[in-house]
Formats: sequence, C-alpha cells, structure tokens
Amino acid sequence: MTAIDKTITHIPVSKLFLDPMNPRLGESAGETLTQEKIISLIIENFGIDDLLSSMAFNGYFDAEPLVCQERYGQFFVIEGNRRLVTSLILSGDPRASEHAKNFQYFIRLHEQQGSPNVSELPIVIFPEDEDPKRISAYLGIRHIVSTKDWDSFAKARWIHETILNKNISIKDISTMTGDKSGTIKSLLSGYNFMTQLENERKFKRDNTIRKGRGSNVSYPFSWVYTLLNYPSARNYLNVSFFDENEQPNPRPIPEDKLDDAIFVVDAMFGNSEKGQNALLNDSRELSKFAEALGNPEKVYFLQNGKSLKEVTHLTTDINKRLEAIFFECIELLEEGSNRITKDSETITSFTINETEPKIKNVNDLLKRIKQQFIDIQTKSSNDLDL
Repeated sequence: MTAIDKTITHIPVSKLFLDPMNPRLGESAGETLTQEKIISLIIENFGIDDLLSSMAFNGYFDAEPLVCQERYGQFFVIEGNRRLVTSLILSGDPRASEHAKNFQYFIRLHEQQGSPNVSELPIVIFPEDEDPKRISAYLGIRHIVSTKDWDSFAKARWIHETILNKNISIKDISTMTGDKSGTIKSLLSGYNFMTQLENERKFKRDNTIRKGRGSNVSYPFSWVYTLLNYPSARNYLNVSFFDENEQPNPRPIPEDKLDDAIFVVDAMFGNSEKGQNALLNDSRELSKFAEALGNPEKVYFLQNGKSLKEVTHLTTDINKRLEAIFFECIELLEEGSNRITKDSETITSFTINETEPKIKNVNDLLKRIKQQFIDIQTKSSNDLDL
C-alpha cells in the first residue's frame, strides 16, 4: 500500500506542524528551526501568492491531502508545507501573525468569499515507525521526477539525508525514482563535493558573489553538478564520488586537490573575501570552463585572474583570432557608419570633436598592423633568399 492509498483524515490546521527538516529548506534546514522561522523562509524563498489566490477563493481541495508523519505525538507535514503556510495565514493561526499584515488583500478576499475551509485539512498519516523506504519512495517520486518539483539543491539534500539516515542505497533511490540517466548520482556528487569544502573550512558560502535561489541562496548549486558531469573537470580535480560497491564517498576531493577545488568554485561564484569576481559570466560557459580545466595553459591564465573569455582569446590560434577580431571591427564600424547616416541630424558637435582623436587612433593602429604584416612578409622573403 502506498501513502496515497491511506485513509484521508481531517485535522485542524492548529495541530499540524511544518517540518524543520524539509529538504526544500536546503541550507537552512535543522531541528532547532521554529515554526515562525520556517514560515518566513518558505514565504521569502518560494512564495505563496499563487496558493493564496486559489485558496482564498476555493478553500483547500480535498483531492490534494497533506502528507504527515507522526513524531512524538505530533503531526509533521512532510509533503505540502507551502500549502500549510497558506492555510496558516488565511486561518489566522498565531504562528503566521507576523506575515498577516503583508497578505491582508488575500485574507479579506477569503472572508468576502465566505471563508471557504482552510482550517480542517485533509491529511494522510505515516506512523512514526513507518518503513523509511516507503516514505522515501513516495517523496522521491513526488519531488524528483514529478511535476511537484524541488530545486536541485533540495533534491540533493533529500538524497543525502535518505542515504545517511534511512539506510537506503543510491541504487534503491534511483530505482524508486525511475532514474536511468544518472541524475541521482550527479546531484549527490555535487552535494558531497560542496559539503566537504565547507566541512574542511575551505569554502564559506557567505563569501560568494554569484548567488543562488530557492533552497540554496548562497550559490547556484546546479552549476556545481553540471560542471562535475564533464570528465575533464573530474580529471582535473581527481575526484572519486563512489567506491567499487557504489557507496557514496563523503570526501570525494583528495587532500592535495582541495586548493584546486576552491579555485574552481571561486572561478564560478567569485569570492568577496579575496576580492575576486567570478571568471565565468553565466552557466553557458560551463562547458568551456570544463574544457579549459583540461588545458594547463588555460588553467595558468585563469589562476592568474584572467576571465574565461580572455583566456579563450589568449589561447585561440592567432590566425583564427585575428580573423574574428577584424570581422568584429568591420561589423562595429559598419554599425557606426549606418547610425551616422540614419541619425545625422541628432549628432552634436561635441560628439564629432570627441570622436576625431579616436578615429586617428584607429587609423594609427591599422597602419601599425599593416606594417607588422609587411615586416613579416619581408622577413620571410629574406629567409628564402638565404
């Protein structure tokens, strides 16, 4: 029998508790979180306006029961925390009083609609001694592969916690979720990679310049596991994520590669403590970054502060790079000429006067380049004469 087959029971919202270990809370999850703090985190990081609008009009749909587990005689919602927060606000639960003023529009709308039910919620209950595999299978299917999706960090945290605390193997989780593409292993690999760096005090999430969102606002976690999917990146870091028995390695980075791992992380996300900006502009550069990690020359330039774009230019064959430079110059100058023709009446004397020395500079550069080419050809001819 699956959880959805269980009998639906209606419980007053006042007797339902948000789960402090909800994977969706990501880096903030922890047993000491108060109910009020969880409400704030869910509202700030995930939003509830869509649910408020629907439930203010319609109340709570019985077709979407919350999933709870009984712990110490209390009902903790392990699936449906956003819906519970919405119900707490609309029902006037004191735990949500701090946020009620921000949602007065929806509260009044709910009252105008005759206050449809948000106080007695449908739930299905897992007992405290329920087989962890049954709960994990249900949550995994709901949030890893279905439309009720968690973000990547929440998924990775759930996978980690499930393996660590519930004695379920990575193979079992992959089977439960129908994962045949290795996504589960990739997510866990990225999670263990970053966790090791944090545990060994090599990485401080507060120092990142490029921030994430959702359950991990400190950095975009998807960049980590995406990069580590490239063999060149894994080879550069010499990481080992699983042993021969498919057991995850909680310390996948060798000791002598920790500094290289931090270089990679800082290159992606920047480091305010070091005064270092990210060397990548966006996630589309991850494949080029992975390729660069397999090239010692490119790694040297990156480690010396060159951006990935600069490194690509520096290490591109000179003939191809010159061709690209001249095409780009021609394109820009043609744009300038066309704009002058089109908008000639709006060009000021100040612009014309300021542009004259720049035009001279461009002409001087072109003459210099032309002379460099002549010198090369002359030298080649002299070598042939010899």
